[in-house]
Amino acid sequence: MRESTIAEVDKGAVILNKNQIIRHIPLLLEGTIKVLRIDDEGNELYLYHIHPGESCAVTLKAFLAREKSLIKAIAVEKSQLMLVPDVIVRNIYRNDSVFLNFILNTYQNRFEELIMLIDQVAFHRVDERLLTLLRERSEALQRKVLQMTHQQLADELNTSREVVSRLLKQMEKRGILALGRNKIEIKSPL
Repeated sequence: MRESTIAEVDKGAVILNKNQIIRHIPLLLEGTIKVLRIDDEGNELYLYHIHPGESCAVTLKAFLAREKSLIKAIAVEKSQLMLVPDVIVRNIYRNDSVFLNFILNTYQNRFEELIMLIDQVAFHRVDERLLTLLRERSEALQRKVLQMTHQQLADELNTSREVVSRLLKQMEKRGILALGRNKIEIKSPL
């Protein structure tokens, strides 16, 4: 704690960019971070969210291997991070089995999330994936009203905004949710 820096970031702030050198390991204290993969043309693919008490597995791997970042990380909401410096992390990594277990658990959790994402894309319809995304986001943020645009949802589901808008309208007609400008209010359990 003495050697680390506490950083406050606003909603929408880019915390890490692709190809950036990683000099600190970010541990999320408050808020939510979205992790994306960016291709050479600048297209983004949603991977997962980081919640309080977690760190990013891809960042940890790149850091430990002394490689550049493979991902982009963006604050979904105002967030607070503890930035642990390189030399401290490497010392703890070599000498602390609790920290090593934290890293291994982070890898395992992210790997399981990615397998579930692959399953969603391969085996579930877009409407099912949309409901799952809304439910998970609501639970993670502990809110029934989500501040999101249809385009943001489409990006995370890797589909078009028009498809998401049509599905949300259908859900609104069924009384599952209410739509407002850049917000979605969940009315019934998803």
